[in-house]
Amino acid sequence: MGTIYLKSISGPLDGQSFEFTDKVIIGRNSDCNLQIEEPSCSRQHALIEYLNNTYYIKDLGSRNGIVLNGNVIKNVKIELKFGDKFSLGRSKFLFLSHNNLSTKSEFSDLLAVESLDINQVEENVTRQISEQFTVDLNELFQSSRPKEFNQSFLYQVSKDLNGLLDSEAIIKTLSQSVFNRHLNLEVVSMFLVKEIRGTPRIVKKPAHSRASRKYDLNYDVIDKVKVERKAIRCLDSVSVIDQTGIRFQEIHSFHCIPLIARNELLGILYLEGQKNSLSKEEFELITVICSHGASSLAASQMYEQSQNSYLETILALGKAIEAKDAYTRGHSERVANYSVEIGKKLGFDQNRLGHLRVAAELHDIGKIAIDDAVIGKNDRLTKEEFELIKKHPELGVDILKPIQSLRPILPFVLYHHERFNGRGYPEGLKGEEIPLEARIINVADAFDAMTTQRSYNIPMSEEDALKRCISEAGRSFDYNCVMALVESFGKGFLFTEVHCEENFSE
Repeated sequence: MGTIYLKSISGPLDGQSFEFTDKVIIGRNSDCNLQIEEPSCSRQHALIEYLNNTYYIKDLGSRNGIVLNGNVIKNVKIELKFGDKFSLGRSKFLFLSHNNLSTKSEFSDLLAVESLDINQVEENVTRQISEQFTVDLNELFQSSRPKEFNQSFLYQVSKDLNGLLDSEAIIKTLSQSVFNRHLNLEVVSMFLVKEIRGTPRIVKKPAHSRASRKYDLNYDVIDKVKVERKAIRCLDSVSVIDQTGIRFQEIHSFHCIPLIARNELLGILYLEGQKNSLSKEEFELITVICSHGASSLAASQMYEQSQNSYLETILALGKAIEAKDAYTRGHSERVANYSVEIGKKLGFDQNRLGHLRVAAELHDIGKIAIDDAVIGKNDRLTKEEFELIKKHPELGVDILKPIQSLRPILPFVLYHHERFNGRGYPEGLKGEEIPLEARIINVADAFDAMTTQRSYNIPMSEEDALKRCISEAGRSFDYNCVMALVESFGKGFLFTEVHCEENFSE
């Protein structure tokens, strides 16, 4: 006698499990053992039977046939194996009968998917660790006993996460630590929850994988965790997989853990591996680590928000000062646009172009710390006033330094008035001692100064300004940056000597 176990994974019976003895007729008719009231299913569509220790499926002359593991069969009988998937119209089933699965309890265990409350798991594990954590930490790292090793792992990951304020660094540390510690896991993937156009979206981050195959993540499970905010632990995924194309023969278990802090879902950790790849204790430990990661992400978000607020205040001040002076209104935006065009011609990637744009937009931010009377002076600057103006790159760095995310661009702001021949300021750097981005901003800044009305000069045409830049290539400016600017305007000028005044740009 054979027991037939079926699990519906799509269609009107989705999620239901069925058990029959020896044979089952599936169809739309009410006299079928398993009735599917759906038009795409024929009246008597398929027969599954157990003969001579083997399971078979047979098409009973249906209109659409049976799709078995992606292949259509019609009017024939074919062997069914544990884990096969077959479709009858729009209804899809997973076949779970096996010679070793002869009782209902075994079948139920196989289909079990644990849904665990994060707070309860964390409380249990924390209590257990508190009870067991009686050894010195230095001794603990040398211990090979499993419980103490888990404790040292928790301690080390928490230590690594402590103080991290960058969300990318946090998820990399968390996922890499879990991946390196648990060798039975084939895939460790992290998701961040980000607000895009006012709607929370799950954003996938780079995964760690030791699988030799191409893998597809089970997004149905990820969505379930997103909605229910509970961890899912599935020791054998045959009961729920392949709603997104994953083959159970390759993936036997998966685990999905939400990262929640301040009652807000911040991320999701997704794990795949072989059957029983994680013990219950290991899963609970990773859940606690995720809780620590969530706290770090929450702190990171608060820090980023404060940094962004500070930056927005600075930008608003800068724009307000620019707006006071009709001569400089829109200057930073134009310099940023010119700089990006030069960067493109020089082969910058998108990330580097982004840094260049921000640096160019903020290159004159130090002027907010200089007296308005000097900044907006209509006459030519005195020597003392010019010396005061020359402090604005350093003042700009002082203003921007508290913003962690802007640290990479500080040298570009600081050195954007250095000249290629070493006669610039604040440090008199020359040639390639000057960061390339600063050399780009220098050219773009000067070009905008030449082509817009200033108190100290009459604006030039773009053509004359480009010729002047060319004449200063190799002296005030980097030749390659000048040529990239010329190319961005589609001009084909020959190198022409044109006199350039020393203070065409402040």
